[in-house]
Amino acid sequence: MNVQEPKELIDYLNATEPIQMLKDISGYPPTKLELMVIQDLECFYEFKKPVVNLILQYILKTNGGMLTINHLMHVAERVAINKIVTAEQAIRFFKSLNQDDIWISVEYEAYKPFMLTYMKEMNVTYKLQALILHEIVRYSRNQNQGYFIHWFTDKLIEYVAKNSVYEVEAVKALLENFHEKYIVPMGK
Repeated sequence: MNVQEPKELIDYLNATEPIQMLKDISGYPPTKLELMVIQDLECFYEFKKPVVNLILQYILKTNGGMLTINHLMHVAERVAINKIVTAEQAIRFFKSLNQDDIWISVEYEAYKPFMLTYMKEMNVTYKLQALILHEIVRYSRNQNQGYFIHWFTDKLIEYVAKNSVYEVEAVKALLENFHEKYIVPMGK
């Protein structure tokens, strides 16, 4: 059964800027870190205003009122993987979760602050979306016993960008091809 969300909630999420929503919740203007987080969600992940608002609300609700980068990146990744673009989809998604579900199949190490900075730099340099970069980093780490090898990941990103691949499934196929062509002959 498809239950409709209250129109007032949807209208609020669509009309309210995330900065204002944080102010409405806390009673204070957002901090510089919170402003950076909002910018990352809007620019790096390309989330629309209502989805950003719901991610922020979910983080604050499930994380004791604190907006932490690691938790936020895990949630943002899950939202992106599930291709959530509207307030209605986000509400259904967050209602379907319990707090532990957000951590399933997400690598904690992949979102340390230095990794986020690295991924932003690669996004600016190569114009690759967050999900594409995440897939490349995941493949790189799988090939290197879970470690992040900077030069190897750089070469993979260059390889994907050179081949002008911009869809996650196409990147997976390209990385499989790369694996067969370059990694298997080395004995891995």
